[in-house]
Amino acid sequence: MGRCDGTEDDALSGIRETNDHVREARALSPVSAPEDDYLQAEAKMRRALDRLRRAALKIIDSPDDVKLPDHGIFSAVQALLMDIATTLETLLRTRSVPDDYASLLDLLFVLARTTLAPNNPVLTDTAYDLLARAACLLGLQLDNDNHEYHPSIPTPPLTSEETFANFIRCLSGAFYSLGATLYQAGKYGTAVRFLRQGCHVGRLALQLHGTYTEKILGDAQEPRKTASGKETEGWANLHGHLSRRWELLGVCYSKIGDRQGAYDAFRQCLGSYVFPHTFVELVRTIGPEGAFGASPSLKQAAVIVDRVTYMAACELLRQPAQISLKQLINSLSIDGATDLRRGASLRCRRHSGATSGKFEWEPLETRRAKCAVMLKTLGLTYYSGVVDGDLRLSESAKEIEGLLSQELDLMPQCYICVLYTVQKCICGLPYMHIAKSIPNNSRYVIHHVQEACRVLRTWIHGNTAGNAEAKSSIRQVSAARKARGKTASARAVASTTRRSKASKLPPTTPKRRRGSHVSQTEESPAKMKAKEDLILTHMNSRRLISLMNMTINLVGFVGHIVLKLEFLHVARQVCEHPLIGQHEEFVQLSVQLAHEYVKLGKLRDAGLVYKRSLSSTHVQTVSNEARVVLLLRHAESLIKIGDVDQGIALYTEALQLSESSPTNEKESSTADRVHSHVNRLRRIALAATVFAEIKLAEDDPTTALTGFLQANRLWNRAANALSHLSPHEVPSHGTSALSNPFDVSSDREKASPARDDNISSASSNPKLHHARASTNGLEWQIAEGMFETTLSIANVYFRRGSVREAEYFIRESERFARSMNAPAMLGRALALQVELQLQLRQLDTALTTLRAATDVLNDMTSPDAARLHKLRGEYNELLLQDKDARLQYAEALKMLEELDKTRSSIASPSPLKSTGGLEPPVPALFSSVLRQHIWLLRNDIGDEYESLLQKLSHLAPLADIQAEERSLLAKLTLHDVYDHFRGDMFLSSIRESVLSLPMGMSGDKSLLTTSAQVITRVLTEAEKLFHSDLMSTSQRGSVPRVREAAGSLALIRSFQSSLGANDSALLVANLIDSSANVTLKREMVDVIAHKLPSKTRDDLHWPLLTTDDEPLVNSRSRKSGSPSSLFDDDDDRDVQSDDLLLSSYWEYIREKYQQLPFSSSNLTQSKVDDLPANWTVVHIYVTEDQNTMFVCRQRAGQQPLVFSLPLKGRRETEDDEHLTFEDATAELREIIRLSDEGTKNAINVKGQDRSARAAWWAERMALDKRLKELLDSIEFCWFGAFKTILSAQESVPEGAMSAFRSRLDRIFEQIIGAQGMKQSTRMHLDDSLLECFSRLSPKCKDEELEDLVYFILDLYQFHGVQVAIAEVDVDHVVIDLRTALEEHAARVRGRASLQEDEHVFLVLNRNLQEIPWESLPILLGRSVSRVPNIDFLVDRLEFARRRDQSTATGQGSGQYEGRIRLDLSSTYYILNPSEDLESTERRFSPWLRSMRGVGWDGIIGRTPSEQEFTHALAKNELLIYFGHGGGEQYIRSHKIRHLPRCAATMLWGCSSGLLRDMGEFDRIGTPYNYMLAGCPTLIANLWDVTDRDIDKLTQAVFDHLHLTPEALRKKPDRTETAGTSIVKALAEARGACKLKYLTGAAPVVYGIPFYL
Repeated sequence: MGRCDGTEDDALSGIRETNDHVREARALSPVSAPEDDYLQAEAKMRRALDRLRRAALKIIDSPDDVKLPDHGIFSAVQALLMDIATTLETLLRTRSVPDDYASLLDLLFVLARTTLAPNNPVLTDTAYDLLARAACLLGLQLDNDNHEYHPSIPTPPLTSEETFANFIRCLSGAFYSLGATLYQAGKYGTAVRFLRQGCHVGRLALQLHGTYTEKILGDAQEPRKTASGKETEGWANLHGHLSRRWELLGVCYSKIGDRQGAYDAFRQCLGSYVFPHTFVELVRTIGPEGAFGASPSLKQAAVIVDRVTYMAACELLRQPAQISLKQLINSLSIDGATDLRRGASLRCRRHSGATSGKFEWEPLETRRAKCAVMLKTLGLTYYSGVVDGDLRLSESAKEIEGLLSQELDLMPQCYICVLYTVQKCICGLPYMHIAKSIPNNSRYVIHHVQEACRVLRTWIHGNTAGNAEAKSSIRQVSAARKARGKTASARAVASTTRRSKASKLPPTTPKRRRGSHVSQTEESPAKMKAKEDLILTHMNSRRLISLMNMTINLVGFVGHIVLKLEFLHVARQVCEHPLIGQHEEFVQLSVQLAHEYVKLGKLRDAGLVYKRSLSSTHVQTVSNEARVVLLLRHAESLIKIGDVDQGIALYTEALQLSESSPTNEKESSTADRVHSHVNRLRRIALAATVFAEIKLAEDDPTTALTGFLQANRLWNRAANALSHLSPHEVPSHGTSALSNPFDVSSDREKASPARDDNISSASSNPKLHHARASTNGLEWQIAEGMFETTLSIANVYFRRGSVREAEYFIRESERFARSMNAPAMLGRALALQVELQLQLRQLDTALTTLRAATDVLNDMTSPDAARLHKLRGEYNELLLQDKDARLQYAEALKMLEELDKTRSSIASPSPLKSTGGLEPPVPALFSSVLRQHIWLLRNDIGDEYESLLQKLSHLAPLADIQAEERSLLAKLTLHDVYDHFRGDMFLSSIRESVLSLPMGMSGDKSLLTTSAQVITRVLTEAEKLFHSDLMSTSQRGSVPRVREAAGSLALIRSFQSSLGANDSALLVANLIDSSANVTLKREMVDVIAHKLPSKTRDDLHWPLLTTDDEPLVNSRSRKSGSPSSLFDDDDDRDVQSDDLLLSSYWEYIREKYQQLPFSSSNLTQSKVDDLPANWTVVHIYVTEDQNTMFVCRQRAGQQPLVFSLPLKGRRETEDDEHLTFEDATAELREIIRLSDEGTKNAINVKGQDRSARAAWWAERMALDKRLKELLDSIEFCWFGAFKTILSAQESVPEGAMSAFRSRLDRIFEQIIGAQGMKQSTRMHLDDSLLECFSRLSPKCKDEELEDLVYFILDLYQFHGVQVAIAEVDVDHVVIDLRTALEEHAARVRGRASLQEDEHVFLVLNRNLQEIPWESLPILLGRSVSRVPNIDFLVDRLEFARRRDQSTATGQGSGQYEGRIRLDLSSTYYILNPSEDLESTERRFSPWLRSMRGVGWDGIIGRTPSEQEFTHALAKNELLIYFGHGGGEQYIRSHKIRHLPRCAATMLWGCSSGLLRDMGEFDRIGTPYNYMLAGCPTLIANLWDVTDRDIDKLTQAVFDHLHLTPEALRKKPDRTETAGTSIVKALAEARGACKLKYLTGAAPVVYGIPFYL
């Protein structure tokens, strides 16, 4: 080794030479007993080895770069040390020398430390093996399974017990040191091996040291050896820090996911924790909670207790007896304190173990203490889920009453006795609430709440005399407790730092003890008891408040709103009491009280409560969290009264306050952290709710829905967080009724909507959880928030018209309420369900639900019960039982007024009528009942009518109430107009007459009668009222109400025009268009948010009151192709531009649909001027009473033409020709029903049974003929002569039209002159009407010509020209008109030209969707398709224009001609996915396979996945589906709706185009899902069809389109105008099938035509 000072090579050579000598020395070991010479040589060798070891260790530990592992010298020295260790081991095996153990162990420890490399598993294993060699040297076997070592290990020869214990201690330190190094390097799994040995070997060392110490102390003759200071310090460190080793081991286990290992390690950590000797005194002085917070080490011990408790109860699901820590802690006092800590944690988690824990950490010597334990156990019985346990509710109550009887007799006003009495009344309430086996459990709850309320009132009023003295005493007690807490904390800290000074107390402590000592001799027992009561009062006030909070929420669940208000008042008085002085709880209870007032509509009372609460927030004890909730709730109430600006200001203030309040949960327990997190979620959920209310007030229901959905997710997160504190145990026998409703259900059928449900806004499907109450009511508050938010979401969907979504959330709220056993909640959910069912016209189902709701509320006087009376009245009204309906409305009003009187008697009564108007309970409900009751009395005007109308006019001026009032007044005014019509001889027939807009005739002046002028003024008033109502409800009002207002306005305008008012054809046309498919337009705004990638906001962030906090993000799409192509193939070079195109397009659509649809600008501007000239838009609209049909025709650059056609009263003498709307729809549905039955029975008709086949076909043919006759009757009876409004565009020479006008003028001038009438003004028939009548066929029926005669004569009468129609020879006029039509036809024959490539778009309202209008005789064979409204057309053209402008060859200017072409090489097909349409597959599979050569792709004979279906729609230009239905079984509706782009689609399945009847709501179905997706064209069937017949039609469509490989390979000239549209091809193919109506009329087209 001496040559190591030279060069590195010399050093390496010397080390290797030395190493060889060491190996040689190891080989010289004798076999037999050694001689003296050998012993001397051996001693020299040992000394040489020791010097060599020391020198090598110096090199290893040198600070220079020699110690680097990759250095040659380091490796050589390390190898040398390995050989030295091996040699020493050999020597020890032959002959033991005491010093060799220390040298060898030290050498092995150093080798392990220097060998360890955290990132090298091989070296890490080598380090562990070295320490294992050291353990083996000491007699330890590290490979045992449980790693447990016992003190009975034999001591090595010539080694004392004390030395051996020290060796074991050093070994444990070596293991722990290397384990800590691995932990710091992030190698948690590897660190576990070392730390585990370090902990177990360390515990063994302490056991050996303890045994040796006891032996020395017990043996007086044994000479006591004084340990060195270093050894003493080492043992002290091991004793004090062993718990930290176990904790680090537990952390490593947690890091690698080993919960069992972590749990065991943390338990050992607690078992080895050294509590300071002052801990017991701290517990007795400041209580367990304060004691555990006295020093950092004790705080950490508390954290470990919480962690062990949580893991056992919530993660490992241990039984209660297995959670106890008694086996680890021997001290009774410390055991009790830790069990109290554990019990508090378990109580937060509602674990049954809390009832079996050790709470009596000191003996129960007083009756009060025993009562406290019994009451606590009684309350926890609820959470343990034990219904028939050892503790009976009634028996416990009697025992508690007996224990308290003497206390109450001696000191009836004692706060503690009052507390126990109230707790006795309340603690069993949750148990009774959920125990469904107990009869009248709700009455039991109410009785005990009333008793608790009485006790609290008595105590409050009985303690007012001593308030001043009480305040002074409380301040003294509080100061003393605070000083005592500081003293104890200081003592605890001092004991952990310097034990020698642990017994020294601060100067204040002896003074306090002397003071208390004197008081024991001078103060009377009564005074001592009073002071004790004050101390206990301060400690237990929060317990009482928690009980009151729980009671408040429980009473609300039961549904006794008046009792809830009463208890809230009492609770606030308790918080204000000088003995309590809880300012924050006062604010919280005030917020609850004000919120209840807001829900009752008592906004004035709520404002007073908020005003007082805001003054209380200046107290320093009120937290920022309470201030935030107060501001949010106050903002909510301001929004309700219409003060949106001030509400926004308070919301912003609450947001700023929340952001400035940091949360610090690191030092709190697990339960406290969970509760803190839950409360934070509650505040954000409340903020999201207030945000939604703001957006609703701003007429932005889509954004409001986003806020409500965020709140719903937050409530569910809060419920999930609380559920982590609950045990996941399988309930034992008898506990099924009390199953924990907060458990998440695994049933996907219950947790999410059905597959075909369109829950587009709730795609995440948040699950509702259910809960029992905690003693502070937190879970019930969460449950109430969840329920209210869910019902709010259902209401928004309800008003929007999204029926499926509304049904889903109503079902969820009902299920939730049932699980909570909450009658009030269940009643509200069922009431909303009844309202929805009534709107759906499901009367039988609604009656069943109504009866169930009535049984739930059980004759309760509450707003919910009044709402049920109102709904029963609506049900009777729909059955035309007006008398019964009026009785129900009267009962509802009476119940609400009684509720208001009862409420006013609770606190300081507020007058029913405030300065802002009448303020009844639940004003919205009160107003609705009044409105419906008044409407039923419209024909029986009397005192009752006038009284109700006066009440309605005096209601508070809230926006919604005023809108309802205007709606009612508008309907009443229109009803008065009809009365005026009936009273006028000349205008009595106006409702049965055909009206036109424009007016039809024009002259120099109007000859209106006085009666007509009066009617005109009344109509103007009705128009103002309806328009005002429409403006206030167009965005968020119910769909039936919006549609009714728009239809009434259109009818009023037609009346006004007929009476000489200004022309309003454009206004009426826009009203009809805007009222069509209101729900679809509202949902469009919602689905656009899902089409574009947006910035995902964390739900933990408050919603921002801005419009641009979600910027658009580019999404992946395809490039743009040819100028007129909607979709094109992918091209990476154009992906970004195509994404921008889609983003900008959908943003444009969103902004467009967010505008008010009934604003003046939208109603007075033409929507069709930018449409192609060859397009015609026809609206067909039937009024809500189904008595009038509007037909409106619009073309670009032309004035709209509108006919108002009465469906009743025309041709009354011809019963055989009369066809009402009800008759037509009933006949159509019967035909479809029989056709569907025949289609299903076709499979039973055997091919060889000719008679059966003939009968089946005869039935089909009869239905086909029946359908044809129905369509002929619809055209003849409903349209008559006015069917020509549907005629194709035609250019006629101007001279021909002038001649026709002159001929008509002469015909009617003769009629007027023949009756002796002198016409003062010449009437001029409007050009559009003239053109329309000129298209009437000369061969038309006489009845149609009679329609024309009566129409023109009515025009004369409406202009003041009195015509005796009865004296007119109608037959003669009909002959003259037929002659005029023949002359006109001859005049234009060969000179008229039809519009090239003409196309008609039908916009149909909800009652007309099922009729195959395309097959009316006047439309048959023409290019006709359906669209939801004109906006849909404009949107598709806008996309085509943008696509054109984005290409290199696009012109992008001028009028777009609408010839949109598809690149059909991008086509996808799905043929026979159900594998049961063999005939269809045989017909089309060869052709489809041949089309693969031109780029087609698809599926034949197998089921597509949803991803395949979605990809086919999004990535192709055409999708052809040959299967059952519309493919709903393969792709969910919201997947279609959310597509940013959608291919043109052909759905040839049965009823694929059916829009289902939803009562008063707009219809829903597959076609509208594709419309929302942006699908340009959809072909689908209105009803079921047979596969063979529809296959013929399908083949004919493909033939007309020339869909062959050869045709597609020929590149068409994109500029040419030739070609057949898909719509025209379908129209021409209808005759290809055998049943030209039953099958041929079924396919219809939704959307715009496209071309190849």
